Amino acid sequence: ALPNAFIEYQIAYSNPSAHTLSNIAIYDLTPSFTTFRSANCYSTPSGLTCATPSVGTGTAPSVGNVGDISWIMTNTPTGLASGASGEVRFCVRVDQ
Repeated sequence: ALPNAFIEYQIAYSNPSAHTLSNIAIYDLTPSFTTFRSANCYSTPSGLTCATPSVGTGTAPSVGNVGDISWIMTNTPTGLASGASGEVRFCVRVDQ
């Protein structure tokens, strides 16, 4: 990618087991030679609540910086059911 271009990463998750999964967390970080722009909970199945990463909660770097990104999902009320899936995304800018 060219300098100043934006790249969006999509992280899909699913539960192939026969059991419900509880209190899920997904961790990633800004790749080398990029800076953080945004992150979101793109699709969240019923049974989970996904907290959008933010600098205020310490789960994402501030815009223009680098670091860890965390999506914390809590049960509402059950968790990730068997066969269920979802997706989280984040966007970075390529450094010059």
